[in-house]
Amino acid sequence: MSTFIGESKCLRILSLSENELSNDGASMIWSGIAKNDEIPLTSINFAGNKIDTAWCMSTTFRTSRYLESVNLSNNILNQSSGRVFADAILPEKWGATRSLTSLDLGGNNLGVEGSSLIARALGQTDRLRLLWLDNNRIGATGGASIARALRENESLTMLDISNNMLALDVKRFSLDLQAVKVLAATVKSNKTLKYLYLKGNQIGISGGKMLKESLRENRQIQIIDLKDNEIPEGLQNDISTIL
Repeated sequence: MSTFIGESKCLRILSLSENELSNDGASMIWSGIAKNDEIPLTSINFAGNKIDTAWCMSTTFRTSRYLESVNLSNNILNQSSGRVFADAILPEKWGATRSLTSLDLGGNNLGVEGSSLIARALGQTDRLRLLWLDNNRIGATGGASIARALRENESLTMLDISNNMLALDVKRFSLDLQAVKVLAATVKSNKTLKYLYLKGNQIGISGGKMLKESLRENRQIQIIDLKDNEIPEGLQNDISTIL
C-alpha cells in the first residue's frame, strides 16, 4: 500500500477508515504520501482506527500541495497531537501552497492542551471552513480557547464541539460557565459561522439564556444544536424562533 501511494500520480481520495490501523501502519502510509510530491491527493479518511499520535503526519502536512480534507475522527489521538494539527491549519508557516478546508478530529483525546493549540491556529487561518472537535474532553478551558479564536477567525462556517463538558472545569470537576460566556460574546460578532453544534455540554438554563441573547444580534447562524444540555424546552423553542 505505501509503495503504491508513494508512486501514484493520480490518487485523489484515500479512505482507510475502520481498518484497525496502528501508528506503525499509518506511519508507512503517511510517509509514502510525503515522499510523493506529484500525488494529487485532496482527501484523506483515517477515521475509526487506532492511531494515538499525529507526529507521523507532520511531514505530509508540510509538503502536500493539494490536501484539502482530513478525517481522523474516532482514533485515540493524544493532547500533544494538537501541535501537528495547528501546523496543518497554517500551511503558510511551512511555505505550503495547499489549503486545508475541512478537519475532523471528533472522538479523540485532544483534551485541554490539544484543543488550545488548535485554537491558536484557528485564530490565524483564513482557509479552514469545517472543524469537528466533538467528544474530546476539552472542558471549559479548552472551550473558552476555541471561542476566543472565533473572534479572530473569518473563514469557519461549521464548528462541532458537542459532548465536551464545556460547562465543567475538567481538572476540578466543578461548574464553570466561562466557555459559554466567551462563546456567547463571540456569537454576537462572528460573521461567518452558520452551523454550531453544542450538544451534550451541560450548558444549563443560565448558559442557554446567554446564547439566546447573543443570537438576537447574529443573523448568520442557521443551525445551533443544544440538545442534552439541561435547557428547558421552552427556552430551546425561544432560541429556535430567533434563528
